[in-house]
Amino acid sequence: MQRADMDKVFIRNFLLFVVLLTTCVGFLIYYFISSDKKLGKIDDKVVHTYQVISEAEKLATRVKGMLAAQRGYLLTGDKEFRDEYDDKKAEVSEHIAALTDLTQDNASQQSRLEELRAYYINFSDKLEERASEKPPTASSQTLEDVSEVNRLKDDIIRINA
Repeated sequence: MQRADMDKVFIRNFLLFVVLLTTCVGFLIYYFISSDKKLGKIDDKVVHTYQVISEAEKLATRVKGMLAAQRGYLLTGDKEFRDEYDDKKAEVSEHIAALTDLTQDNASQQSRLEELRAYYINFSDKLEERASEKPPTASSQTLEDVSEVNRLKDDIIRINA
């Protein structure tokens, strides 16, 4: 009789252990799956942030290249520099558009982009003004223009940083 009671206790304890073990394993699997989904969302946000940073860095590089090409054109009058300037100008516009698309979910970044866009328009207008002079003249006005162009470039890079 004692043996039968012990077998029943053993079977009951074994079944209880199996149910508890199965429940724990189920919770662990659920936890890992839900954590993996959360991690995937976080990973997407990190990738998105790196895309924004990359576009912003490219924008600063293109603005500097645009200014360098325009200066090369003013110094030499070589049409190749003018073509490079036009290419850089188009690339800057493309990067601003890409940044606008990437930052649609962030109002503060959008406002900074609007400010950056305004500086860029002033910057490119000033460069166009300088490039339209035939031949470029060296005067106090030119030095003021250089100072203003550098200030606009610095403002674009500051806002972009």
